Amino acid sequence: MSATAAPQTPSNRWIGEAPPSPAGPAKEGIEGLRAVPEIPWPAAVQTLRFTVRQLDFVFGARRRFGEVFGTHTLGDRHVITSHPDHVRSLFTADPADAPSLTGESPLRPIVGPNSTLTALGERHMRQRKLLLPPFHGEAVQRYAS
Repeated sequence: MSATAAPQTPSNRWIGEAPPSPAGPAKEGIEGLRAVPEIPWPAAVQTLRFTVRQLDFVFGARRRFGEVFGTHTLGDRHVITSHPDHVRSLFTADPADAPSLTGESPLRPIVGPNSTLTALGERHMRQRKLLLPPFHGEAVQRYAS
């Protein structure tokens, strides 16, 4: 930092860069968005670390890179976020803007495509509504007594 440069504060830290985008799907393209920091390890190492020690891998990357970071595993690139606004926007987004990967779950070969755990959209909601009543407070109290 030169003697004339202002110290980085929350109000001026984006000088010379595009400010971070608000949470939610980018409707008008990605021009002006900052690139997320990526884990610099080879894809094979990231895949192995993620597979063997998932929590250590993700929480360690969060400590080093912040709430939003990129990974590169064998075959795919991913962006992982733990920012509450981002997570909320993903859960409330239109499925066309943020499709669920539930249908690609590793459980799919075990439980099948019609399981509540792997179903998508209307099928998932219909099955979920059928399963929820036994888990409501009063029903659980009846089972406990």
